[in-house]
Amino acid sequence: MSGYRCASWCRAFGARRPRLARTCARTWRIAIPKSTSDSSIGRSTTGMPRCCPTSSTSFWGEEYPGSAFPVQSGIHRENFYTDPIRLVVPADGALTGSARSNGTPRRLSDLKDRPWALEPSGTRIHTWTVAQCHDAGFEPCVLAHTPDPLLNIQLVRCGHAVYFVPSLLGEAHFEGIVPLDLPDRPSRTLFTAVRTGRETHPALLAVRDALTRAAQAIERPPAVRTLEA
Repeated sequence: MSGYRCASWCRAFGARRPRLARTCARTWRIAIPKSTSDSSIGRSTTGMPRCCPTSSTSFWGEEYPGSAFPVQSGIHRENFYTDPIRLVVPADGALTGSARSNGTPRRLSDLKDRPWALEPSGTRIHTWTVAQCHDAGFEPCVLAHTPDPLLNIQLVRCGHAVYFVPSLLGEAHFEGIVPLDLPDRPSRTLFTAVRTGRETHPALLAVRDALTRAAQAIERPPAVRTLEA
């Protein structure tokens, strides 16, 4: 086996990529001891159709409620993790430089006048976040657009914004903020995709096992409470 490549479309994988790479490498050596693979782990920005151009490429994707990847002929997809999405607000409930009321919100609509940190426009979590705000009856007041979830978390911790974040980021990064659940407790689905016929390839099975192990080993922060509908 040589040249097996992995491409990721998952934003929260960015902060976890070193750990995932180490776990994948260990699993590869155990599962395929004679492997000479020069596999690389990175993130694609081109989408699934171009991420599986050859039989030696696998794709890691994320799917948000109401934003499913289209079914594609010749592509085998398999889910491997369900990741709760949490709303995070400053621990003391206050926003710096603001006269807005303190305290954690009871409903999502309570945040209509508060600044938001969002992923860049065009990303799936940005589209999903804006849709949640629209469903609650308001247009989010965006303080910052950044693809870095750790930077967005820091904006929340410092009292500058509120933010939706996947729990896969890990409990260690949730210090100083309050995680809240939405009434329907939404989650994103993480999956792998590969050309049909390659789904039982030893390298792909090793990658899937490594991803599952790494995700399950992360301590996810429990929600303090659930917002009212």
